[in-house]
Amino acid sequence: MRVARRKDMATQPASELQERFGERASFDVTERYVYSRDMGEFPALVGKLVGGMAQAVVQAQDEGDLAWLMDFSSRFGIPLTPRAAATSGYGGTVPVRGGVVVDLTRMNRILEVNVGEARVRVQPGVVWWNLEKELRSRGLALRAYPSSAPSSTVGGWVAEGGSGIGAYGYGGVRDVLLGLRVLTPGGASEVYGEDLDLYVGSEGVLGFITEVELAVRPAAPESPSLFSFSGPREVQDFIDALVESYSPGAGIPGFEGRRIEGGAGVFHLQVITPALAALKNRTAERAYLPEGSYLVLVVAEGEDGEGVREELRGLALSAGGEALDEEVAEREWEERLYPMRIKKAGPSLVPAEAEVPTLKVGELLAEASRRLPDLAMEVVVGKGASVCLGFIPCDSRAADFTVRFTASLEFLRLAEKHGGAPYGIGLYFVDRAEQRLGKRRVKRMEEVKREMDPGCLLNPGKILASCAGDARLTGLRLMMAAGSLSLPLAVPLGRLVPGVRLLRRKLPEKVEEAAFTCAQCGYCKEGCTLFAGRGWESASPRGKMQLLRGYARGEVPFSQEMSDTFLLCTTCRKCDLACQTDLPIESIWEEMRGELIARGKFHTFPPFEMMGTSYDLENNIWAGFAADRSSWLPEDVKPLERGPVGYWAGCTASYVEQDIARGAVRILKEGGVDFVYLGNEETCCGVPFLMSGKWDLFEKALRRNVRTLRERGVKTLYASCPGCWVTLAHHYRDWAEKLGLEWDVEVRHISQLAAQLVEEGRLRFEEPLRLKATWHDPCHIGRHGGIYEEPRRVLQAIPGLELVEMEHNREEGLCCGSVLTLIGETRPTSGRIASLRLAEARETGAEAVITTCPCCEFQLRVWNAAEGNELRILDFAAVVAQALGVELEDPDPKVQDAWAVFDTMIQLMTPRGMADFMWEFLDTSLPLMGRLLRLGKRVSLPLKRALFAVSDRAMPPLVPRMLPAMMPWMLPRMMPLMEKRMPTMSDSMRELMPAILPRVMERVMPYMMPRILRCMLEAGE
Repeated sequence: MRVARRKDMATQPASELQERFGERASFDVTERYVYSRDMGEFPALVGKLVGGMAQAVVQAQDEGDLAWLMDFSSRFGIPLTPRAAATSGYGGTVPVRGGVVVDLTRMNRILEVNVGEARVRVQPGVVWWNLEKELRSRGLALRAYPSSAPSSTVGGWVAEGGSGIGAYGYGGVRDVLLGLRVLTPGGASEVYGEDLDLYVGSEGVLGFITEVELAVRPAAPESPSLFSFSGPREVQDFIDALVESYSPGAGIPGFEGRRIEGGAGVFHLQVITPALAALKNRTAERAYLPEGSYLVLVVAEGEDGEGVREELRGLALSAGGEALDEEVAEREWEERLYPMRIKKAGPSLVPAEAEVPTLKVGELLAEASRRLPDLAMEVVVGKGASVCLGFIPCDSRAADFTVRFTASLEFLRLAEKHGGAPYGIGLYFVDRAEQRLGKRRVKRMEEVKREMDPGCLLNPGKILASCAGDARLTGLRLMMAAGSLSLPLAVPLGRLVPGVRLLRRKLPEKVEEAAFTCAQCGYCKEGCTLFAGRGWESASPRGKMQLLRGYARGEVPFSQEMSDTFLLCTTCRKCDLACQTDLPIESIWEEMRGELIARGKFHTFPPFEMMGTSYDLENNIWAGFAADRSSWLPEDVKPLERGPVGYWAGCTASYVEQDIARGAVRILKEGGVDFVYLGNEETCCGVPFLMSGKWDLFEKALRRNVRTLRERGVKTLYASCPGCWVTLAHHYRDWAEKLGLEWDVEVRHISQLAAQLVEEGRLRFEEPLRLKATWHDPCHIGRHGGIYEEPRRVLQAIPGLELVEMEHNREEGLCCGSVLTLIGETRPTSGRIASLRLAEARETGAEAVITTCPCCEFQLRVWNAAEGNELRILDFAAVVAQALGVELEDPDPKVQDAWAVFDTMIQLMTPRGMADFMWEFLDTSLPLMGRLLRLGKRVSLPLKRALFAVSDRAMPPLVPRMLPAMMPWMLPRMMPLMEKRMPTMSDSMRELMPAILPRVMERVMPYMMPRILRCMLEAGE
């Protein structure tokens, strides 16, 4: 059988993949790079030996896709590498022979939960912690799960043959596994009993796992206890005594181990070395663990938690231990899912992992502490065997990383000396597969492999020696063997090697540090708004951090498309809350906006150029007249010219969704709060320019607004727009300090004032509202500002209003996706993100979604109308005003008209949109040139490529020179075409467009014209 080489994928197989999977197939170099890596960090030489760059990535969503891929692989000799969360570090998902990486995370449905029989059936892409939440809602719980449960998948852990939380009471994944459905080259089959051993731990070399059936347990209280011991011998004594009283594996059906009355027993047992305790304290907000001693965490399950605790205290005391405060034990148990927090001490970690007999844990700990004093380790104690997970802080950018990495091999040697084996095999420990899995099992795997996959097309290079004979992989194993032999010298010499950084490209210091501190755990991915809309790893924070590492090392280029991906981050900050290493991810992406856009390396989205020009001309982003900014102000509301309290309306509430501003000033007026309003002197706060990388305009807006507010004497400013709030409250403070400006204004949200006025009895609601509504938390006052309860308290105080919660609320609330995805990737990304939130709102049975963000309201109104939902989208201040007896107009028609214009403009300002417009312009204004240009479509492909190469070089400098002469003639002929496409264009925009358009074209056409020409000549009209 011909096996495809790593670097090529012929046109035919590529076309077939594209036709079958559509947008679920990617050939993009960035995507292929990100999907060709896992959680592990290895020395550069190892990376070069391994290689491994996918030729394509596809996302399978059912068994039919996988069966098609099996046939595709067989016909073309193209390898398939299965990949789920990639949270292991053994290279199991690295495509060493190129081919196709098959992403299984879309196969993520919980198929069946049988409460009576305590079992569950799921697809392989289900994330463990999502499954645990679903089970808990039904009175059940997982028997065992990995410490990476918030991101790792069920299928991935089965393929790894893992052990983790709950291993003492219930064993590893093999012990809780009831059955599998597996798709092999021979077809699909159900697997049970001893046959499961063939696939558990096989890492996908024999087939794809498509369904997993697990035994679960009744949910029960979990009671943690923490004990300290002076040394490894005392730890082993305690483990031995515990095994005698509470046999490991006692929760496994058919196991006759003792559990105390009422079914209570030990669920989890874990040892923490002094070095790990010290690292945990060093990387925590505050130290919480005692240092200098070995700690043992024991978690009992069952109703009689206190009874178990008492017996455990007695056992610990007998072994020379001491019980620690329950509060500390609870804290350590809460930290069980965050083992990588300690990476902050690195920023890198050398991993050292092995499985050893439980009876030998103490001996291994003692010897490891002597040979590897820097090794921080935890031991998950299980039935018969225990898993040691060790880490040595280091810096993978430094020259000494390769030498220090050999410490992991030294630890493995020590483990083997005590009867242990590698915890995982993957790519790196193929020569130790028999130690880990047993000779009989490996032999059987080899037999099945030869029969079903003789070409080694399924995850080649892993587990089985017969499929790892590639010269590079042989070289890798020889290098690791040489490293093992040199260990006695390598470990001490590692301290002498200079820690010089070895990076080929420079990133901002803050960005680089974050990229290499990132644990690659994927916790950020599950909640990432952009990932939810796009579904591709490069959109997630983890993917972007991986790309930044690769870019710094010179392994992958940076493109305009990847710059756009950084720009599309919605700034929702869900990643900040999920990050194990507490990285301020959202602010790091802000730094990247400056690096990529403000410093001129790449371009922002063209609609932001429209906004910037509108701001330059009329101080707002909506192409409205500056003189009309205060036209929304009700006649009976008379703001002060000068005073300590001010109100900030913002652009969108001033020009489009005016009910927001009118409702806000009603709250101020009815609450008896005198306030200053800047009127037509109020300008855009600048947040669109900050987020789009147009930092020159942001600074201009900031300086102007700081000066105006100071002149008016404002010390407390109320904002109704969360985007304005976060900008004025946070970004102005940070930038003012950098620019040497004084900014001492307290910025509060209007909902905070409303809550205060209600509590003080100064706002009374006389009008009952018969309305069932749900509250959408805007990210910019929620996760950025912690403002969650104030708007809820106000709404709950309105008679007749029933407030119901969506599944995700407060800190967990879903982002709506506006503004960046709405502008930068309207379809399908922005629509998908909004649809998720609207679906949650519908599930509550609410009639309306109430929120307080103009951008959220705009986004939700647009997609609510597009979906044809009956939901109403209402503004918080407008609802409060209605409860105060003031009926405000519905802004929805104005929003839809504005969106019709904006949407057309967004599509028009893409290369494809501009190409279509250019054909229309030529046909109406220069028909002869249009006919001549169409002849270019018939030119041969080599000639076209030459033409495009010339245009790429010539147009950027040429277009700026040509435009000033051309625009006076072109504009009068372009405007009728634009008005025809945008019939709902406002009068102000129509009048301002002749001034806006030349400036925008001057900024975007030099770099877009070559792409427009390609669209015109390649794809046609």
